[in-house]
Amino acid sequence: LTSLFGDTTILISTLKYNALRLNKIIVVIIQHMAVCDLMLAVFRVVPQTAALIADQWVVGEIGGHLQYNVYYLCGGMIGYLTGALTTFKLLLIKYPLKTATWRVRAGHMVCVGLWVLQFMLGSLVDNKYQDR
Repeated sequence: LTSLFGDTTILISTLKYNALRLNKIIVVIIQHMAVCDLMLAVFRVVPQTAALIADQWVVGEIGGHLQYNVYYLCGGMIGYLTGALTTFKLLLIKYPLKTATWRVRAGHMVCVGLWVLQFMLGSLVDNKYQDR
């Protein structure tokens, strides 16, 4: 519940009110991290909590596959985004004048590249273990 509230607050405050006064790429990466966390909360935590309460799996086979895939997609993405966040913070410290020209679009392009990488690597891992 706190994850849903906190991530929604982050997204609304950064998208609608522009409340975070950080570098634009850092804000974009934080937004993508919030989206990943929301997806994990909705598609992983809620079905498992409902299954624990009902003492049986309640979302069916499709829900099971969905929560499995979202877990591996978003779990890996959180790691990639954390690495990107620390890398861009290092670049901010090392090259403060060059980073002033970074734009939101560049941040989204970096995050889209990470999403594509995670989709490709996730499908390789999933296909490897699906045969077993």
